[in-house]
Amino acid sequence: MALLSAIVAGTRRITVMPSLLNLPLRPPARTAAGLDVLSDGRFELGLGAGTQQLWESILAEGGPAVGDGWISSSPFFPPEALPNADRIIDEAARTTGRSPRSIRRGYNIEGAFDAGSGFLQGPPAAWVQQLSELVLAGQIDTFFLYRADSPDFLRRFAAEVAPAVRELLARG
Repeated sequence: MALLSAIVAGTRRITVMPSLLNLPLRPPARTAAGLDVLSDGRFELGLGAGTQQLWESILAEGGPAVGDGWISSSPFFPPEALPNADRIIDEAARTTGRSPRSIRRGYNIEGAFDAGSGFLQGPPAAWVQQLSELVLAGQIDTFFLYRADSPDFLRRFAAEVAPAVRELLARG
């Protein structure tokens, strides 16, 4: 949370959100309220019960499928799994009388800027193409950089990937 505080203090437009807060270990309501004030309303609190891997079982048992958003992680939930997840989310939204597009869809992403192949393995231009495709396909609307391993990596992502994705999406 200290890192998020520093980010909101040093920016004016970026919305920040932790991937997940462990409720027994942190007083999230008080911390979230403070960050929201410091950021002029640019902080969003994400809470979860750690049920990502149990999604199908919860639904099969008749469990509720309600919420304003869904976040998965690329290391555990690859892009090829997203269409099936979207079908489940869309169906659950319709069942509750909600528009499927009202459900935000986030994606924790990690990768490397190297000569590798695969999802988010390669130069920034490959990242831009892959991330933009997920948005244009309607599968994801928000990305969270997950396990960034160095300040240089963060700077490169911020300078070469994020603005290029925004530009590509603006052109449609």
